[in-house]
Amino acid sequence: GEGYHGKVHRKNVEEVYDAVDVAREELRELIRSQLLPIVESELKEEEERKGKALTAAQRSKIRLAFDSVNKAVWVKVPAKFHLKEGMIHPKDRNYKVITDMVSTEQVERAMDTYKRAIDQAEKEVKRVLQELSGRLSLKLPDIIN
Repeated sequence: GEGYHGKVHRKNVEEVYDAVDVAREELRELIRSQLLPIVESELKEEEERKGKALTAAQRSKIRLAFDSVNKAVWVKVPAKFHLKEGMIHPKDRNYKVITDMVSTEQVERAMDTYKRAIDQAEKEVKRVLQELSGRLSLKLPDIIN
């Protein structure tokens, strides 16, 4: 996640905050334009195949899902799901293919960009805090005595 928020004023790390904002918006838009339509079309196909409305349990088999371990948003699909054009099975943080999830190349690239932007922001916030700590430590004898 974005654990660096609130640690230093945005004006001190504006560039990395902006990079995260841009990457987050790009990812959000791709999820809306590419992953949500997969969920909607797959649910519609499943309803047409069954000839009736799906139950909540049936609908839950095809849904947008957040994988907290891999820090990723993917479409959850049933086992033995057949990929359609433009879909891929994503890879987890250990590069293992996740066969009960689908995504797109664009979403995966955007997610990677977003994660890298967060990592960079965290490093920059840490650097600023260390710099501030160093400056404060020089003043501590004056403050304590």
